[in-house]
Parts: sequence; structure tokens; C-alpha cells
Amino acid sequence: MGRRHPLLIRGGRLSACASTAPYGGSDAREDADGGRWLRERHGFDSLPLYVRPGAVIPWGARGDRPDYDYLDGLEVRVFPGGSGTREIIVTTPDGRSSVFTVDLEEPSR
Repeated sequence: MGRRHPLLIRGGRLSACASTAPYGGSDAREDADGGRWLRERHGFDSLPLYVRPGAVIPWGARGDRPDYDYLDGLEVRVFPGGSGTREIIVTTPDGRSSVFTVDLEEPSR
């Protein structure tokens, strides 16, 4: 199992430990250098998602419930900094799976 990175939230204040790699915000607002603690203030509905260069994240179309057909309206987000291709598998709650092959050199816009 990989290393775990602590995430602490107290009173709307986020403290997260980023490993040595640089991270980019998933909403393209901000980049962060790794190897340090990140300290920010957020509400429960605005917590940022920092991703490593070349990350691939399947992004569901719904935010109101966790049990829906993930393949319906799915967006596969590719973040800058990768090379080559990567396969990801998305499995729905009812057990159906689909495989997606993405080109890491073509980030999402």
C-alpha cells in the first residue's frame, strides 16, 4: 500500500501534507509545490482537490448522490504533465465496467 498523506480540517481550516511532487488544483485555480504542508481556509463545499502531474480522474455527472450510473455523463479528466497512455476502469454500482484509454499528452480543457 502507498504512503498516506494526512489531511486535517478544523473550523474550516484545511491542512494537507503534499508529497515532493508539484500539485495542480483540479479547478485550475492554483498550483502548489509539494514537500510541504498546505494551509488554506475552506467551507465544506469548496475543499480543493490537488492532483499530481499527469493524473487521470473519472468525474461523475452527478453530485447529489453516490449511487448512480457513473458512465452516464462521465467526463475523464486528464491533467497536464503526463506522457504515454493510461487505461482506467470505471465500475458502476450495479457491477458494469468500462475501460477507457486516455492519451496523457492531451490534457482536458
